[in-house]
Amino acid sequence: MRAPAFLIAVFLALVAGSGDLALAATKDTPVYYLALGDSLSVGAQPAGPTGQTQPTNQGYADDLYRILVTKTPDLQLVKLGCIGETTLAMIYGGVCVYPSGSQLNEAVAFLEAHAGAVTLVTIDIGANDLLPCVGLDAIDLGLDAARET
Repeated sequence: MRAPAFLIAVFLALVAGSGDLALAATKDTPVYYLALGDSLSVGAQPAGPTGQTQPTNQGYADDLYRILVTKTPDLQLVKLGCIGETTLAMIYGGVCVYPSGSQLNEAVAFLEAHAGAVTLVTIDIGANDLLPCVGLDAIDLGLDAARET
């Protein structure tokens, strides 16, 4: 598991050098907010009539973007997140299909292609890694109370 941690550290180092929110945009150079991660990053909402959870424009990235664009009108939101993404799938691919193979590779390619123009990157990942360990039928809320008596 050291390899994924190393790759994430390298990615974060790339992001740290990518600029700040005060970066001035020109008409020829837009600035970007890059949202990465799992369903939270794409604003997924519960399944609708199709039975599938779908990305929306109602997630935290969208809310944050609506606030930030008032001060940086040329800011563009780019969401690379993937519903159901795990940490390993983000690094190596597997849940969603990206031209660069994985969400992490796609993010690095985006950062390289837009060097100096990415003002903000948010990352949320990990919740789907825990889902196999937790199930409603496996939680016994009375277990701790029984031990205390």
